[in-house]
Amino acid sequence: MLRFVLLLLFVALIGGCLLTPRLPDDASYQRGLVSIEEGVAVFQPCGRTRWRPMDEVPERLRQEYLRLSGGGEGLPIYLEGWIREVDAALHLIEPRVIGGDLNSCDENFSGAVLYAAGSTPPWSAILEEGRLVFNQPRKLRTLVFDAPQRMRDGEIRRWYQSLDDGRRRVGIALDIKAQPCQDPQGVWYALTAQVDLDGRIFSGCARYGDLQRLTLNSHYRTATGEYLRDLHLLLKADGSVRLIEDNHDGRSLVPRSGQWRFLNAERILLELARPGVDGVVDTQLWRLQGEGALVLLNDDPALGRGLKLQPVGRPLQWPSGRVPLP
Repeated sequence: MLRFVLLLLFVALIGGCLLTPRLPDDASYQRGLVSIEEGVAVFQPCGRTRWRPMDEVPERLRQEYLRLSGGGEGLPIYLEGWIREVDAALHLIEPRVIGGDLNSCDENFSGAVLYAAGSTPPWSAILEEGRLVFNQPRKLRTLVFDAPQRMRDGEIRRWYQSLDDGRRRVGIALDIKAQPCQDPQGVWYALTAQVDLDGRIFSGCARYGDLQRLTLNSHYRTATGEYLRDLHLLLKADGSVRLIEDNHDGRSLVPRSGQWRFLNAERILLELARPGVDGVVDTQLWRLQGEGALVLLNDDPALGRGLKLQPVGRPLQWPSGRVPLP
């Protein structure tokens, strides 16, 4: 009996590890283009022009690349996944999306925690903070379920809720499973989705949302030696920000705290507390340039206009616990 119980525990442990593999502390979720030629892979993050070497090509990536490129080499293909740096090279730990082109970098799914979709018939489900939105384009039908409940059923993560559409009570359950999926365009996904809408089943693939933030870095600073003082901008996943000025005079650094948010795909608004004045907030408008630099667009009494900050930190990620599946 004891052996049987231990065996069950071992199987459960292994199953859990396969579903939620442990990621290194320095792993970050990144998206961009991958190209493979003569067995060597290079990666270009979205919004950048420089290609970076990858230390190896995982078998899953190799297989999908050959399928999508028709067996050719050197074709850029879109890639999302968990990546870490190893000796100046990038190591792909867990791919999440393989397939697409440069235009795929413009698909941000802003405001979504998860995005799921299928084609027979066309449907989509958008899981946001505090609601689940289900769409059927052919019927021009949109159902918004507030405050969906969440549970885990074995290897399946489920969000469920019901609403009154004016005629009857409608129930929905969105199931996400860490199981490979392929859409009609041939794109490979690591997550499979299924929606049960009052007993009618919709099947498709799923992916992470809110991808726009991945184009930002957690730390920006002035170029070394270019100015008489150094400026550091620290962005956090929860929307908070700190602007730190170092005058190199030995005095303590006093950060300005505030909030940041996107205005569009290229512009970021900072709202910073004015030093020494309670309740007064200064706004700064920054534009994201090529290679990830931030440029100040508006006139600032202390910083002027056109100040450029270079990215030096890791790619910005989601708030802790935002992504439900690894």
